[in-house]
Amino acid sequence: MKILLANKYYYRRGGAEVYMINLEEILKAKGHEVAVFSMQHPQGLPSQFSEYFPRTVEFAKTDFKQFELLVSRPFGTKEVKRLFNALLDKFQPDVAHLNNMHTQLSPVVAQIAYERGIKIVWTIHDYKMLCPNYLCLGNDMTTCELCFTNKKHVLKNKCMKRSFFASLIAYLEAIKWTKEKLEKYTDVFICPSQFIANKMIQGGFDKNKITTLCNFIDVNKTKRDDFTKENYYCYFGRLAEDKGIKTLIETAKQLPFQLKIIGGGPML
Repeated sequence: MKILLANKYYYRRGGAEVYMINLEEILKAKGHEVAVFSMQHPQGLPSQFSEYFPRTVEFAKTDFKQFELLVSRPFGTKEVKRLFNALLDKFQPDVAHLNNMHTQLSPVVAQIAYERGIKIVWTIHDYKMLCPNYLCLGNDMTTCELCFTNKKHVLKNKCMKRSFFASLIAYLEAIKWTKEKLEKYTDVFICPSQFIANKMIQGGFDKNKITTLCNFIDVNKTKRDDFTKENYYCYFGRLAEDKGIKTLIETAKQLPFQLKIIGGGPML
């Protein structure tokens, strides 16, 4: 089978990227032909399909070209459409397996594949389809599901980076790529937990298009000759408030073992 994998980034940046890169390896090992669609990035892995990658979008940069991309990219730019169509012409996939697409690449990729009769599988790695700020967390970091029924709350509460402008873009993006459109374009949504699947259903997505498939690991990497352990435990991952780092540290203070932290992010 010819399978196209798509994700914003093509390097081991976070969980979604690790998932897709590992999946690519497994699919190739099983004899499938695999192509990749992603953004250009200095840390990007080499790919024979990199000529089809659109320019990267960096939120940290403030030059005019990046600002223009930030404003236009969530809605589907000519650059993304042209390069993705060219890749489809070249590779002719049977299936497009989408991952994190919103904002930097946009669901226009799903629309294009759907209109060309390509089957679409979409793995859900966050709550973006339900919550414009991805997290289902308010500015006070408490659980919030207001946007499940009315996306205007992201604008009213300035939930995206606590910025009216960023929240406006997130709101307009949600209005552009509605639940109805995303559901129309996608044959199957894969949720890595039953909890996320339940939230998708709660948010109005058709339960018949949702399946649960937990993320996988390479069990060979867990095998060791010696399982002797030292008296510490470890957190590794992105250091951001939504990961529960504050709760972890407060809990660690009450435990007798040392906590070691590996990672980077805004809470470093």
